[in-house]
Amino acid sequence: MKILLLSDLPPCINHTGGLFLDRLCTYLIESGCEIVAYIVKNDEVYTVLPEDKKQSIKFKFDRKPRENVGHTKGPVASLVFDRFTNITYIPKLEKRILDFINTEKPDLIWGVIQGQTMTKIVRPIAEKSNVKYIIQFYDAISWWFQANRVDRLTQKRVMKEYGKMLKNSYCFIGASDEMARDYAKKYDIARSVGIMMPFDKGNQYSEKVERDDSDFVIAISGQLYARSTIAAMTEALSQMKWQYRGKRIVFRIYGPEIVFYGLQNAYIEYRGWIEQEQLLYELNEADLLYCPYRFDEDFREVASYSFPGKLSTYMKTGVPIVVHAPDYSSISKFINKHKCGYIINTVDVEKVKTIIQEIIISKDKNKYVERANETANVFLSEETTKRKMLYSVGLRDTYD
Repeated sequence: MKILLLSDLPPCINHTGGLFLDRLCTYLIESGCEIVAYIVKNDEVYTVLPEDKKQSIKFKFDRKPRENVGHTKGPVASLVFDRFTNITYIPKLEKRILDFINTEKPDLIWGVIQGQTMTKIVRPIAEKSNVKYIIQFYDAISWWFQANRVDRLTQKRVMKEYGKMLKNSYCFIGASDEMARDYAKKYDIARSVGIMMPFDKGNQYSEKVERDDSDFVIAISGQLYARSTIAAMTEALSQMKWQYRGKRIVFRIYGPEIVFYGLQNAYIEYRGWIEQEQLLYELNEADLLYCPYRFDEDFREVASYSFPGKLSTYMKTGVPIVVHAPDYSSISKFINKHKCGYIINTVDVEKVKTIIQEIIISKDKNKYVERANETANVFLSEETTKRKMLYSVGLRDTYD
């Protein structure tokens, strides 16, 4: 089977979504598939392709039009620019992709959807080329609209195509099992599956490295979208004066810097972006790995259906996990169902402080680490993820 990957991000080693795609591409290639990729990428997004994919995948890169005009210039500019793009850019982009399809002759289109441009083009291209397609989401599109302040009229037009795109897809790959199930029902999709970032079987870093036990280190890695949730955590730590039971509490960040306002004598360390192997080693030095989600109602759909890639990274470390998210979120449901981590289900600072104090003195840490490994080896394993991916493209009848 020859598959066209149509995405705004290639398989790469310096973005979570790219790392995820890299793994999924590997499964397909190992199963005898040929992959060609047409990447419609923002100019400012820097990506590093894996060496093996440079050899095994034919890449074609194109420019993605701006989708965040509303963020910088307001809703009127967003509406005008989107209409201008629809008239001047989208038809030419579609033609270039169709030319690529006519040359490569894929059996299937694999559309990874982020934003309005990818939503607009996948179904029309598939219909014009008479090639079936599958759709994959990392998040609900409502997150994209909010983050980029896309105007209401553009949202309405995009959502109309969004529904058509999903309904006519051969298979829908959701960011979580909940998303796959509910979207299949809502959009009448015949075939759907939830695929999350896989865990590497075996726990290479289960033995903790030696370190100064006088600190209690809470670490977070990756993108930091849930700023208000993180702020509730740091305010709770500030009220604890960054210490408890004789231990200094350190909040360690692997990712972009955040400006915290009003914190006194805070122990916050910025480590920036580092290579995955080194990240795993350093996360193992922590006492607790932190995974926050937003609590505001506008983010409810995203929290309900998204599944954080950082969880599979955390589960490789042998360090207990705390999820700071509402009860209705997919990640809280996952952790609660499998009893494989701690949960903070509030942004009330006093309650957050109480729960953190309970976690620091908890005797259940090793139990949660063991349960995390057991859970990951069943639900986030390479084997499970590969079966699901092969099911999504039609190479398996089931993924059980």
